[in-house]
Amino acid sequence: MPPLSPVERIPTPLGGTGVSASVIEHMTELLDKLRRSELSPYVIGGSLSNLTQNVAQRMQVDDFKNDSDGPFAVSRWGFYTTDALAASISTAVFSNVSARFIDNDRKRILHKTEALLPTIVSIADNAFVLDRPHVMAPDGSFTVMLREQDVADTTDVYLALRGTAVVGGLLSAAEVRELSAAGLYPKTLGRDVAWAQGLLATFLLGEGTPALTPAGEMLRLALRGRVAELRLKLAQAHYGAYSFEGSLANIAQNTSSNLPNDAFRNDSGFPVAITRLRAGTYTAVAAAAAGAVFSNVSFKITHAGPNRTLTRTRVLAPCLFTISDNEWVFDHPLVLGPDESLDIGLVEENVNATTDVFVAAHGEQVAGLSATELREAISLGLYQPWKRATW
Repeated sequence: MPPLSPVERIPTPLGGTGVSASVIEHMTELLDKLRRSELSPYVIGGSLSNLTQNVAQRMQVDDFKNDSDGPFAVSRWGFYTTDALAASISTAVFSNVSARFIDNDRKRILHKTEALLPTIVSIADNAFVLDRPHVMAPDGSFTVMLREQDVADTTDVYLALRGTAVVGGLLSAAEVRELSAAGLYPKTLGRDVAWAQGLLATFLLGEGTPALTPAGEMLRLALRGRVAELRLKLAQAHYGAYSFEGSLANIAQNTSSNLPNDAFRNDSGFPVAITRLRAGTYTAVAAAAAGAVFSNVSFKITHAGPNRTLTRTRVLAPCLFTISDNEWVFDHPLVLGPDESLDIGLVEENVNATTDVFVAAHGEQVAGLSATELREAISLGLYQPWKRATW
């Protein structure tokens, strides 16, 4: 390869060489689409009962289909294994179950060979966190192959894919992948990882970037103005910790029961950015140490207002909440506008016990922006909830 000329060696806004104005203009268009989209928590999942020893079995493909109205950026999957659901704390995955993932939409195998679950997931929380979101197109799906290795048992496997639906109908799955590869897809909450947003200022808003077409330059100027406006509003906003809590005693077996809707309605008058849900399950609260969520409780959660499902179907608690701290941390904050709420349905699966369920949604009020503006700031990666540094 011949050496670069002096002009070709001049650093570009992407930190590489020779990036054309057309690339920057294309990314400007994608970022403008992203700011007008909403990043909504989303989960899909399913189960397979009584695995057959040493036989590869496929989970139902329809259970792992993206039914949101936009691309689904999967950031982690959570497993749970059991020989019987019970009103007792959830534990680490079995050591005799192996899994293999295939992206049906793109015909890609994510695991070269089958792998035992303890080598895939952390046994502290039964979750596998991807280095970069795996983006599924609308109606895209996964094939998940399972095998019970060597030991014959009545093993049941539950799985949930967790992440973010990029809703609004403006971006394709391929475009979300481009934004992620360019570093313009906002980073996930509290983690600075491979897809962290960090090039916005230099790539699109900095001085000395290549001239674009007239239409592209007008779009970039409008985006610069909008980012400046949102940054000023965020700087002048008032923030205050806020949470919603609700509970339901002795939930019904195999029948959906709803937590009190009013408990999760935002009547504060301001947008609330929810960063996480926490759950507690008990046969009776007691003056004793709390444990992991029970394995026999399922959740079905909807964002009422836009009427958008956070869980496509009901999801078993240990697949939704990490068993180490009973938390579901959203990749990006969920904004509840004034008078919007969460509808949380509960089911006691198979076991008739006196199970009580407590749920809390945690985040902060943001006074100074509308719900729409706060969602836009989240999509642009401008709003990042404060996280204490490690001392």
